[in-house]
Amino acid sequence: MYKLKVILYKCYQNIKLVILFFKYIIVSAQQHSRKLTGNKKVIVFTLEDDRLYRDGDGSGRYAYLILNLFNSVGYDVYLFKKINFKKYLQLGEYGRYMYSIKNLKIIDRLPERTENIIYAFDSAVKDVANRKWERLIYFNHLKPVSCLLGNMINIPYFMHPRMYQSKEYDRVKSYRNNVRKMRIFSGGNISLSWYENRKQLWKYNQLTRREGVRAIFKLGEDVQLRWNIEEFRQYLKQADYINRCIILKTDRALAININEWINIVAQSEFFLCLSGTDLPMCHNVIESMSVGTIPILSYQNWLFPALEHKKNAIVYSGKEDLVAKVKDVLMMTKEEILEIRANVLKYYDEYLSGKDFVKRFESNKGEINTIMLHPLWINNEAEEIEGQHIFNEIKKQLRGQPGLMTQ
Repeated sequence: MYKLKVILYKCYQNIKLVILFFKYIIVSAQQHSRKLTGNKKVIVFTLEDDRLYRDGDGSGRYAYLILNLFNSVGYDVYLFKKINFKKYLQLGEYGRYMYSIKNLKIIDRLPERTENIIYAFDSAVKDVANRKWERLIYFNHLKPVSCLLGNMINIPYFMHPRMYQSKEYDRVKSYRNNVRKMRIFSGGNISLSWYENRKQLWKYNQLTRREGVRAIFKLGEDVQLRWNIEEFRQYLKQADYINRCIILKTDRALAININEWINIVAQSEFFLCLSGTDLPMCHNVIESMSVGTIPILSYQNWLFPALEHKKNAIVYSGKEDLVAKVKDVLMMTKEEILEIRANVLKYYDEYLSGKDFVKRFESNKGEINTIMLHPLWINNEAEEIEGQHIFNEIKKQLRGQPGLMTQ
């Protein structure tokens, strides 16, 4: 029986491989023939950091999210990279989403005329210093924050890739008028293997997701753990308002469509935003704020400008304070909640929807600036050494660019 299972699994994997190969042929042909819309704003990206093209640790989503951001704010976007079938496989599910970006073309050589094109890069690339560009942008992705050229322009964090791929991102405003059925909701993966990694989060002075869950269970009946989605759906249909903290354990075994997910989030007054795997920041804080659900979090400084306690978030620090803040939320008046919710929506529309980013990006007219995804990122020693080496190579290459100010 065991041998049969192994054989069937190998057959399944081989079938998946064949299907992906044909998809690769199709999307590569589509990319080759694609013509962009002819926007006056054009940007070419060179993204060589290996972490952007692997999906095992979640980093593979960022190539898609970054490129899609510029697509969404009106740019013709080019990715300068040779992607063979092996690299296509390494992209993983979320990385391969980039092929669906409407106004993106993957190219294997730079355009001949570049004086009206913005060039964004994360590594030293031959031929760049010999060209004239409208503007140069250094993209710092998980490199030492000291690796900075010109002014820093931070990118607002993203929703989950499926929110954009499914077009739910375009519909978030329609969920803002949902009837609120719960006081506090938190959902997601809380598996031991991914969310008990104290080693990664200690340097940010953050609780792991599982530590946060264990802490609030001190509140007894005011906290409920749910893991059966059908029962949870029926639970939400009850007429009574649920003045509790409801935790829906999804893990990998429970799949929820992204439209159902955001609809559930929008039925809660507050969302308990516990940390991600190796970073405090998580997609759910952006998703909850987009529909007016107030975040309860401990990493308010990871958003720019920082969120403020009882103005546009509930901010806690440590286990005991988390328990105290959840108690406070359970006793809040409707008037207090409505006031904070209005501020949450105002903050999202001003700083997280992309409008603020493109305004800041286009107003920084220096010859070179730095886009930084995680300005509070802390490298380990090996990452620090590698990042500084790459940065020094970039500065060495750009030193010959006429008029370019490097630091």
